[in-house]
Amino acid sequence: MRRACDSMVRYEHPTMPQLLEGIRDAVGMLYNSSGTAACFALDTSGPAAGNTGPWDYQFCTELDGQEQPYYPTNGKTDMFWDQGPFDLAAINAHCLAAWNTTPRIHHSFVQYGGVEAAASASNMVFSNGLLDPWSVFGVLSNISGNPHVIALTIPNGAHHVDLMFSHPDDPPDVITARQVEVAHMGAWIQQHAARRGRKHAPNSSSSSSSGGSS
Repeated sequence: MRRACDSMVRYEHPTMPQLLEGIRDAVGMLYNSSGTAACFALDTSGPAAGNTGPWDYQFCTELDGQEQPYYPTNGKTDMFWDQGPFDLAAINAHCLAAWNTTPRIHHSFVQYGGVEAAASASNMVFSNGLLDPWSVFGVLSNISGNPHVIALTIPNGAHHVDLMFSHPDDPPDVITARQVEVAHMGAWIQQHAARRGRKHAPNSSSSSSSGGSS
């Protein structure tokens, strides 16, 4: 994320062509990592904008979040093209044609219970890199009354960067987040081991009783 942003702020007062150049280089980090592509050929047609890969299958079976381009943009309040209004009928038609299925609209709530389900959960850390647009769907604060579910916000974190291998350029808040996560996981393991130890420990009173009778 930082490298992509660097390409767009290289000029102090960029012209429009320079801004487009920066966006091109940022996008190229993903779509032109080899540096050999002459141009980006993007399909913008239909509710999936030409996408029939694994993310399209997941959307067509689960109807995940504000996934683009299924939830359209308008080209005025965002940086994308005008995709028109949300069209569930067109999405269903696309999903039937591509995967012979249609989205289960309430799947996420039925499967995971929503944020409210975390109130009765345990041994969970919700980490949210605030440079990741998906963080708006995250659990950003601790669940009231449940000390076993922790929310971490990482201001300089991108998409699951705390789960990546460490790097000398990691920001301090990413390093701290990893330390907090490891500490909690260590505590969970110790608690589980302690419970197993109590469960399998011999009953001292029965041992002494049997010993006395012999």
